Amino acid sequence: MKLRSQAAKKIWPVPNFSPGVAQLREKVLTEIKLVFEIPDLTFGQLIRRVNGKIAALVRFLAQSTVSARVALDYILKESKALDQRIRTLLAELGLRHRNSNRARLYLHNSLEGIGFVSVEETLVTAIVARGRYFAQNIKLEDLRSELSATELDPRAIARKVCEKYLLSVPEELNSRAAGQVVKEIWQNRWLAEWKRSVHKTKLDEAEVGAALSNLWIRQGNLSVRNARLGVSIQDNSVFTKAYVGHGTERNNECRQCNSAAETTAHIVSECPKYRATKMTARHDDVARNVYAVLAKRYQFEIPNYSSAVPSCVKSKTAELYWNFTFPSTRPLKACKPDLVCIDHSRREILIIEVAVSWFTRLKDMNDRKYRKYMVNGNETESDRGNTITDA
Repeated sequence: MKLRSQAAKKIWPVPNFSPGVAQLREKVLTEIKLVFEIPDLTFGQLIRRVNGKIAALVRFLAQSTVSARVALDYILKESKALDQRIRTLLAELGLRHRNSNRARLYLHNSLEGIGFVSVEETLVTAIVARGRYFAQNIKLEDLRSELSATELDPRAIARKVCEKYLLSVPEELNSRAAGQVVKEIWQNRWLAEWKRSVHKTKLDEAEVGAALSNLWIRQGNLSVRNARLGVSIQDNSVFTKAYVGHGTERNNECRQCNSAAETTAHIVSECPKYRATKMTARHDDVARNVYAVLAKRYQFEIPNYSSAVPSCVKSKTAELYWNFTFPSTRPLKACKPDLVCIDHSRREILIIEVAVSWFTRLKDMNDRKYRKYMVNGNETESDRGNTITDA
């Protein structure tokens, strides 16, 4: 059968698909390596660039997808295998995550995910969108007539894919809208898988504010190195001596203190070797960022990161204190908060205590900090009619 339509050049499938799949695999893996080698990219820029490269390559390949059952199953199987190979490569490049947390890798960053593109998801979306384009473009009427009774019809490909992946896409939708529906269905499935994971369950039990805890991923302003380390710590996949993949027979004591198992939680929040040095510096770095937000709000000068933070700055409307020891008429155990902001116009005093801890201890840390200063407020609240609230 000879096709007469010029549009067939863009729709007609390529008979031999194996070379195309191999080229896609090689090209995608090469592009990921090249993007990771680019200096000075933020994490958000890296994710967007990698996603753009992969999506463009996969959509190009989808334009020549054959509709025979064997070929269709082959390309879908290879796309899933390529996703696995990409996850392995990301681990080699430092973006480590547990396989049990796979859903978080592909979940959009607005839904607590990292937002990495899935080859399989992109391919399926492109095939469905291509089928709708072929069905609704008036310039392809002749071609639709010639292919309607064959397996080479892009509409047939789209229907087979929808059946295989249980996708319910209304027939009246255009190409763009159909693709968006497929993306939403896929994201809902990633979200459901993430919520079923053990890690997510532990986060919920610890009452962690997931949306705010992942805001740094959504904004993407961190360096690639710090972001990769942050993801590895959050997923508890750092190669420590007590890492679960190493087994239980080897010595797993911490190399710094030799007093506990060398787990991710121990290193980042418990090891006494780091308590007075790196943990204190990390605490102060977090507090400095909070100070900068308050200084900007009340129009105080924001100190350079290399300069010391002033212990007290004042204006007609506000006062801002940093590690300031407040005088009292009687001894108080807690009289030196990390930050204190006095807003004269609103008649409010904001006491801020910073704590950086492993997620399973956050609630206990919050309760401890709350009790530490609320005990000082009992007399003020009862005797003077002021109101004290937990922010």
